[in-house]
Amino acid sequence: MKWLISIAVIFLTATVLIALPYQPKTTLMWETPTTNVDGSPLTDLAGFKVYWGTVSGTYTGVKDVGNVVTVNIAQTMAVTPKGNYCFVVTAYDVALNESDYSNEVCATFSKKASPPKTLGIQ
Repeated sequence: MKWLISIAVIFLTATVLIALPYQPKTTLMWETPTTNVDGSPLTDLAGFKVYWGTVSGTYTGVKDVGNVVTVNIAQTMAVTPKGNYCFVVTAYDVALNESDYSNEVCATFSKKASPPKTLGIQ
């Protein structure tokens, strides 16, 4: 079954820290797989999908991010995340065969209020 993509070498990491203020440049990063499940070279990798949800193991959002290995979380989700989010990534080949999920990473996002714009004394 050469067409099955091995995700064993995709390790999802996040540059987020638990309970830190939300930062719009928070990213997810992963490694590109190089072999199929049967050990043969992976020569037809087409891209990746990022899945996310607010409960570990339950993913309600998905975005095809193409053939990149780093994504901005807020841009990928098209929202400013607040609260707990968990992420996994899959790889897919040119025939759209999709791998199993990568390892899961979770983070808690909080958002600080903007400071007042104008300060004056009367």
